[in-house]
Amino acid sequence: MRAAILEKLSGIMDGLKKQSMVMEDLITIRNERYVIPLRHDYSSHIKGITHDYSRSNKTAYVEPLAVVDENNTLNQIRSDIKEEELGILRDLTSLILAHGEAIRENLEVYGQLDLIHASACWAVKHDAVIPGLSEEGVEIEGARHPVLLERLGKKRTVPLDIRMPRDKNCLIISGPNAGGKTVALKTLGLLMLMAKSGLAIPAKESSVIYPVGAIWVEMDTNQDIQHGLSSFTAHALSLKRIYEGLAEGDLVLLDEPGTGTDPAQGAAIAVSCIDAYRKKGARVIVTSHADLIKLYGLSSPGVENAATAFDDSGLRPLYRLQYGMIGQSRAFDILTSIDFPREILREAEGIASREGGSALAKAMEDMACTASLKEQAARDAEQAAIFREKAEQAYQEMEREKVEFSLRYRRLMERVEELIRKPRPKERIERVRASEEAREIEAVLENVEPARVLEVQPGSSVILKGTGARGRVVDVSRDQAEVLMGDKRLKVGLDQIEAAATDEDRKQERVRVRSRVSSGYVFPVKVVGMRVDEALPLVEKAVDQALVSGQPQIEIIHGSGTGRLKSAIREYLKGLGVVKGISDSPMSEGGGNKTIVMFEAG
Repeated sequence: MRAAILEKLSGIMDGLKKQSMVMEDLITIRNERYVIPLRHDYSSHIKGITHDYSRSNKTAYVEPLAVVDENNTLNQIRSDIKEEELGILRDLTSLILAHGEAIRENLEVYGQLDLIHASACWAVKHDAVIPGLSEEGVEIEGARHPVLLERLGKKRTVPLDIRMPRDKNCLIISGPNAGGKTVALKTLGLLMLMAKSGLAIPAKESSVIYPVGAIWVEMDTNQDIQHGLSSFTAHALSLKRIYEGLAEGDLVLLDEPGTGTDPAQGAAIAVSCIDAYRKKGARVIVTSHADLIKLYGLSSPGVENAATAFDDSGLRPLYRLQYGMIGQSRAFDILTSIDFPREILREAEGIASREGGSALAKAMEDMACTASLKEQAARDAEQAAIFREKAEQAYQEMEREKVEFSLRYRRLMERVEELIRKPRPKERIERVRASEEAREIEAVLENVEPARVLEVQPGSSVILKGTGARGRVVDVSRDQAEVLMGDKRLKVGLDQIEAAATDEDRKQERVRVRSRVSSGYVFPVKVVGMRVDEALPLVEKAVDQALVSGQPQIEIIHGSGTGRLKSAIREYLKGLGVVKGISDSPMSEGGGNKTIVMFEAG
């Protein structure tokens, strides 16, 4: 029927073309009926029904009367076909309705299978792995951001090592702009969500995560015009919602918290929020440029610091995390790398230098000085322990020798007393005098003053060892002496007393002791917090003692402060001819907070 209508209309159009009535050589459809486009004044040449006009009203879409019956028949056929189709669809719908529950369950299974298949294909494509679960913390090695992995590929996506041990519940990431801080934060959040959803993560097989509860994210907060909120207010409301909904075991991701207001107040609010979240049992990952937040990471237990690596030579970020370090913002370096106007940059650097060092820099300098002093104290304590052990060993050896010599000399005295009581042949006396013990006593008497115990005799002034109490000897026996102390008589062993030294002896003894002390090892001289006129005498005394003892160098701890004390000490040292060199200590021992003074040999 359709072909017959089209053939008849083509014949009609061929006849009208000769009369220039056809506007376009085209058979078209209007109101589901075949029509031909004719000039609007067609009625004098052919009879038909007009179904539509063009926009310009120059073309009329006409159904010639010759095809009206055929069009009616075609529409009737169409209506019958449609009615039949509707009947078939009703029957099919009834069948589906009867098995609706089974079909719904099958669709859910098909959806799950499709998800598993898609997840497996993605994991194979990107070498993703199923991470291990552990209560020990987070240890994700070679982590890659899933979106960057899709966009850039595995070779161009820089892997990250993200870790937070069990004894840490906070990680503070700092570093330059565009250094990868936020990417690291998002990578961790996405990978934790993927693992929580049962998906493989793009990381190494050794990666381990802990069972996490909810994951809270606060980043990229924009101004809320619709609700009349500033960026800071919207940011604060987000932090509030996190605090109110947070539970133990949750993970909180904060990107640059405390921004949008006064930097000092904003950083204080951020630190308070971080601490509050941790007290509720959550783990917190933070990115920040704020010195106060970095100081919180340095001074708070359970907090890990990490910095995004930066190439100092190329002035570009390396997109890696360095743990145990604090990153610098390096705003001036970043601006230099993008050819920022040099005159503006110079002005900014000048303003920054006039403002002086940041609180973080001063705190780190003080911490370095403290660490240096702590290490020095540990070394001194270790050395003192060694000296004490050696002294203990020497004391035990001296006690052993004392007992041995006491027995030997006691036997010698017994032989001498026997010779005194009963005269013996001269040969016997010579044998006693030639004995090893007698020769040792003669040698001692020639080189040193006699032991004070040998000076104890009736009438001598003596001192009771260990008490300092003085008395006078009344009588002396073989190994005891009777001493009058006030109105009391005491019998004491000869080894418990010694002859009292004269004033001249005591003076010489004090001189000898002072000499021995002054020639000992000079420990680091600490003058932190002193004025120049207070510190220089101590430095001068330390130099003198070091030279007397032959010490090759000494250390002077003066701290940083304004630098005036350090400059004055070094000016003084430069004027000494015995000083070979002056330098800062290594950074691990305090850097510029400590001066190393080296002396000329001899």
